[in-house]
Amino acid sequence: MSSSSIYLLHGPDFYRQAELSLLTDDEKYRINVFDWHAEFPEIFRRGRGDESQTDIGKDGDSSRRLLRGNASELREAAVGELDYTAPGTPLHGSYSYKKTKGKKAAPASVTAEAEWEGGFDAVIGNPPYVRIQTMRDSQPQEVEFFSNTYKSASQGNYDIYVVFVERGLQLLNKTGKLGFILPHKFFNAEYGQPLRMLLSRGKNLEHVVHFGAQQVFTNATTYTCLMIVTQAKNAKCRFVKVPDLKLWIKDGTSVSGYIPANQVGHLPWNFTVGHGAELVNRLKGLPVKLGDIADIFVGLQTSADDVYILDCVAEGANSFRLKSKILEKEVTLEKALLNPLVSGTDVQGYAPLPRRQYLLFPYEVTNEAASLIPFDQLSRQFPKAAAYLNENKERLRERERGKFKDAQWYRFGRSQNLGIQNRVKICVPRLVDRLCAGFDAKGSHFFDNVDVGGVTLKPDRQECDLRYFVGLLNSKLLAWFFPNVSAPFRGGWISANR
Repeated sequence: MSSSSIYLLHGPDFYRQAELSLLTDDEKYRINVFDWHAEFPEIFRRGRGDESQTDIGKDGDSSRRLLRGNASELREAAVGELDYTAPGTPLHGSYSYKKTKGKKAAPASVTAEAEWEGGFDAVIGNPPYVRIQTMRDSQPQEVEFFSNTYKSASQGNYDIYVVFVERGLQLLNKTGKLGFILPHKFFNAEYGQPLRMLLSRGKNLEHVVHFGAQQVFTNATTYTCLMIVTQAKNAKCRFVKVPDLKLWIKDGTSVSGYIPANQVGHLPWNFTVGHGAELVNRLKGLPVKLGDIADIFVGLQTSADDVYILDCVAEGANSFRLKSKILEKEVTLEKALLNPLVSGTDVQGYAPLPRRQYLLFPYEVTNEAASLIPFDQLSRQFPKAAAYLNENKERLRERERGKFKDAQWYRFGRSQNLGIQNRVKICVPRLVDRLCAGFDAKGSHFFDNVDVGGVTLKPDRQECDLRYFVGLLNSKLLAWFFPNVSAPFRGGWISANR
């Protein structure tokens, strides 16, 4: 289902929000609302709750057919007697209901959806994966409509597929089922909380086939699952973990089990089945989490790393000789404005943090509050650094479409966390093949963007010793436990960010 199928999310009630006089003909044509009730009166004008219940998700065969592409077998597994030529096709995006340009008009009156009965026996599809940030400039009316209409669109920079799940669920009859292949990122992401809440409250989750980091689509890197939800409430969800995609397609090889509905909530979904599941659940059930006693923060965003991050060549008494990426030559800068920078690959358990690269930091920090050093003061106190910045002035001014064309053109792209980088802290890489943590005992190292996370104790937990938590984060126990509560990435990497 392509991103052009987003029009399937717009009902005639879109026009209640939109000021039609402000919409151009092209915008009306592009938005092109879709009235499910008008297009499928035989589906939505009569109840179908007495018809036979579908069998999607009752076993592994039906879900594997989604990947084999055997449409006739899938339809037989999904429903008994159902005409797929009408309800199934538009959700696959292979049939266009778009009217001829110029003939689209808003309906004079709209029947509220609550008055309709019936719905589809099955909704099957592959919804588009589009982050909402990419739509805000090009499709602002749709974004506003989604946020006002769908619960799943109420938090963060969500992906549009979560809205398709909610809309698909609304289109089902009382015994209907929805089967999507979609990213499993919403299981753990902050933006997925509203959809997790919606599905948990309705006990809609029936069956999940989780592919982890296995790549289902050959031409794109995506991290997907098969998810089957129902209108009827489920006492439990069958959860299938697929360690080898080819074997699963061939003969269903997997690890599976059942997750009670009371364990499917709004908090991140880290379902565990198979060997070790009992111990994993015991550890997850411990009352105190790292976030309860520690503050977790990320590094600095310069928006011009090729200018501000330099490789160390040699150290002098008061200066460093460094290699500039942007200038492709060596430069000498004052030591007082340089801080060693830590990237993800620099953190190796208990090993000392390296000093292979440095960050040019044109700020003064007082009581963890950072202020940009005025350029005339910078020129007097640090002439080499000022000359280097001047040499890259146009590059810095032109960042983010000229956003920095002002007197503070040499400031960093973002101001978050500028004043707390020199804390004594634990250093955790964003991506790891085994959980590990380094220790910055003197607060000398700064962090590279989101590549490394910092961990410090909360003010009311200062009696604890950070070194104890360094030991825990490098332990064999947590190395074994961590993959069960983290998002997987291809190549054997797992996410350890906040």
